[in-house]
Amino acid sequence: MSRHSRVMVAREESYDYYDTEQSYLQLRQCGRRVGWFVRAKGRSKKLGDASHARGEPPGLSPSKARLEAGKAYFSMKSRSALGLAYAGWTWSVADRHYQASVG
Repeated sequence: MSRHSRVMVAREESYDYYDTEQSYLQLRQCGRRVGWFVRAKGRSKKLGDASHARGEPPGLSPSKARLEAGKAYFSMKSRSALGLAYAGWTWSVADRHYQASVG
């Protein structure tokens, strides 16, 4: 994991590490919490925790996270496929609306 970015989130420093083999696989550290995420197609999905506290089940290892990330990536639908994206407009639509408003 190489590329590193730093973001301020809710007064806690957050560090993001992206996998060099699977660029959509992200390891996010926010305070004491460390979790695996898949960020792709305008969406984000949490895979699980990378570390575990006492009395909790063990977190995902990097190899298991890579396998799960591949499955999650290919099963994720884009925002537009879910109808979440802004529909936008084209010049022809704008022209039609303008012509209708002019008379």
